[in-house]
Amino acid sequence: MANRKPAIWCADLVVPVSPTEPQAQATAEGDGPAAANEIWDGAAATVRLAGAANEVLAFQLVVEKRAGRVESIDLDAAGLVGGLFLNVPVAQGERVCDDVLVPLAFGPVDDAVAAITRKAPRFTGRGRWTFTVELYIPPGTPAGGRDLALTVRAGGAAHRVNVALKVYAFELPAAATCTADLNNYSVVPGAGVEEQDLDYAASIKLTEAYFRLARDHRALFHLLPYSQAGRITGRYAPLLAGRGRDRRVVDFEPFDTFWGGLLDGSAFAGSRGGEHPIEYLYLPVNGNWPATFEKYPSPGYWHEYRQVISQIARHLSERGWRGTKFEVFFNHKARWKFFPWDMDEIRFDRDNYATADYGRAALEAAAVAPDAQIINRIDSSWIFDRTAFEPWAKDIGLWVVNRGSHSEAPDASAHVRKLGGAVWFYGGAGPIAAADRLDNLRWSWIAWGREADGFCWWNGIGFGSWEKVGPGTGHCIYPGQRFGIDGPLPSIRLKVLHRGQQDHAYLTVLTQRTGSRASADAILGQTIGASGREDWYQRGEGVEAGGADILAGSSTGKAWNTAGREVWANARARLAEAIEKA
Repeated sequence: MANRKPAIWCADLVVPVSPTEPQAQATAEGDGPAAANEIWDGAAATVRLAGAANEVLAFQLVVEKRAGRVESIDLDAAGLVGGLFLNVPVAQGERVCDDVLVPLAFGPVDDAVAAITRKAPRFTGRGRWTFTVELYIPPGTPAGGRDLALTVRAGGAAHRVNVALKVYAFELPAAATCTADLNNYSVVPGAGVEEQDLDYAASIKLTEAYFRLARDHRALFHLLPYSQAGRITGRYAPLLAGRGRDRRVVDFEPFDTFWGGLLDGSAFAGSRGGEHPIEYLYLPVNGNWPATFEKYPSPGYWHEYRQVISQIARHLSERGWRGTKFEVFFNHKARWKFFPWDMDEIRFDRDNYATADYGRAALEAAAVAPDAQIINRIDSSWIFDRTAFEPWAKDIGLWVVNRGSHSEAPDASAHVRKLGGAVWFYGGAGPIAAADRLDNLRWSWIAWGREADGFCWWNGIGFGSWEKVGPGTGHCIYPGQRFGIDGPLPSIRLKVLHRGQQDHAYLTVLTQRTGSRASADAILGQTIGASGREDWYQRGEGVEAGGADILAGSSTGKAWNTAGREVWANARARLAEAIEKA
């Protein structure tokens, strides 16, 4: 059959487009995704999109090598806001897979693409260039159809890509409706970059850029300010002096200067997510700060611990930083040989009791300033199903539970929320080389279905160089310094998470308009096969499949777990229709 595959085509972000491998071979049924896919009509050279006001839509623009050198990309956005990125591949064993997104300006792009490519990791066999295009529908945009157009000039020829956009008759709230936590254990600018000799102001500006990037994607950037040994990075904590009864904060300036813009919201000026304080922030409290662990468990140790936390609580109240929940969290494991307990991913009762003692003491100390939101955060993954029912569970404000453990404990989650605590579940950002990016999308849907308050992507900026494959290198935010950008770069997986977060907002808006979850449950039951909370949990089953395993196999029989891309898109469209009618 004749090769009808166009030289320029488009695809959804959840579809991995290989920079080297043939994307799809022609078959008797057609010519694969280059000819037609969920959003692309190759015969009409048209991308079909739909979204609400205050929503960001994104898709991939693919230019095959045979089209020639990409010279320019122009967007007629009809008054909407456009964004353009070059997809940069990351090595994954013998393969390379797109993930890093480097921003471009519309217009001539040939020199910029060449410069980025020179700085990017090298690979052989390039078959195409792929770009990510964003369209932001500003608040107040009237409902109705819009005809937009991309003009791609490549190899001396101009190619028009039509964009048929439908704007729904509702608007998404500015703030995220679900906490998508990007958790990190590293000093920005992040893994793979040596700690910079930046002046203090530049360091603050760079850190705030990571928080802003997360908020622009309806997510929360999180930065644990101490090492496994309890060592504090100086700029993250107030300065202490004295011992025993004299142990005290002598200077809050380092803490206030570094975190102040995040705590009063000014660091988010101009963000689409809103100029409001960061929702959660780790305190530097751990087994060796503010009390020196060599004194444990003497009365003097606990006096130091309580006295400094009381000072911190008063200070937060006096500064008016009441919009942030300040977490007391212990990221200690016995195998690291600094502390005798596993207080992260707790499995044994003795570790529970130690964590409860620290948490209870923190709340007693913070009681001097009740309007300062100091809370205890705990990871009780292995035994969450019974720890949640312990008498001291009321003292925990945030439970972060392994996604597999959480999937088996719907009653524990419900009980914790009844006590006033929040529940998140956690896991990794998903492999870059996954068969598709559906798992990145599904986290927000699972959180809504399980009636959880959010979820946590472990280690958002990774360990080690992002050019090397290995444990902990599943970055979803990349350092931009390599490309001459003094700040962070998003990944395609972060963009897909953003879409999932917007889907969560659809679910929330429909629930608010109808007064219950029943309408949304009915739609999800008819599409992805989850008609209520029990369908989202795996009570008595193995945990759901993730990443590349989604369509290959699973240890649970839940229908939503193996639902394909078109099913999730259909569910979203049905939700939008119901919102407009509500």
